[in-house]
Amino acid sequence: REIAKMRTLVLFALGFFFKASSTAKPNIVIIFADDLGWGDLSCYGHPTIATPNLDQMAREGMRFTQFYTANAICTPSRAALLTGRLPVRSGMYGTWNNSDKNVMTQVLHADGIGSLPKNETTLPAQLKAGAQYHSKIIGKWHLGILPDSWPLNYGFDEFFGTPMMHGPNEGDQSVFPDMQLINNTNIVGRLYKDIDIHTLNMRYIQEAVDYIKRRAEETDPFFLYFAPDNTHIPLFASPQFQNTSARGLFGDCVQELDYGVGEILSTIKDLKIDGNTFVFFTSDNGPDRRPDMCKSLPGEFCDPTRGGSAGLLRGGKSTTWEGGIREPGIGWWPGVIKAGQITMELGSVMDLYGKR
Repeated sequence: REIAKMRTLVLFALGFFFKASSTAKPNIVIIFADDLGWGDLSCYGHPTIATPNLDQMAREGMRFTQFYTANAICTPSRAALLTGRLPVRSGMYGTWNNSDKNVMTQVLHADGIGSLPKNETTLPAQLKAGAQYHSKIIGKWHLGILPDSWPLNYGFDEFFGTPMMHGPNEGDQSVFPDMQLINNTNIVGRLYKDIDIHTLNMRYIQEAVDYIKRRAEETDPFFLYFAPDNTHIPLFASPQFQNTSARGLFGDCVQELDYGVGEILSTIKDLKIDGNTFVFFTSDNGPDRRPDMCKSLPGEFCDPTRGGSAGLLRGGKSTTWEGGIREPGIGWWPGVIKAGQITMELGSVMDLYGKR
């Protein structure tokens, strides 16, 4: 009954059960981590990584023990989240061979031209059409590299982040791509060149806080899709989080991610909109445990133990074992989702869209 209630709440939150009335529509925040394992949070059993904010979010909401992404790698899982469909149905799944740039690949590369098809009805587009939501994506897009495939062409009103990720180029791991930080359609700067990569996470967190504060003053509800690069390689942490975790650089990155979640939830509470805001935390796929991915990266960004933990689960990123696709999942909506719940029922990123 509880999981059925949760799914009903999610569908309600995403605007499908709204009637043409003055009923207040909840704000929606989806926090989508990158390459975070099922066992990387202290509330999921990690012994040395401190995640007090996510632990509190779990205590105040519902924690899933069997929540799944739709694919074990970046691009397809993000397509599933934003379309509510298996990635194969939107063509965002295929071969690793990127020799033909006209062929869709499993992961969009810096020199690729593929993208999420324009005829897909995305979550922000559906929310805008059905309930006048204003939406913003902050962080990693990875569903189209060229400008005509950036988020504003898929229903988002604002975009602050990178079209792909923060590096490296999979085709040549010895060099970082000329990766741009974008504000809507304008280039803010280029990572590793005129933007210090160690400032990126804090930029994203501040953008999220500012957006929530700004939209809280408006009458229309908002949808924030917060997709920071942590904990994808190359690993980096802001100066204040470096050497703070017993788990090394990877732990530093997770603890900075946790700090960002805390800032978002604190802002929502301080603005007294927590009773009308649904927040969900999960990750795109399991931890990166592939040893070959670190061989050519500068030592500063590559820890020998850089990958996360899938806990007791087998496998990780790029595998279809449980460790590749089972993720942390935490739902939070004070006054609506009963606090302190732990469910063993199945959940999926596609449930967050609720498309039927």
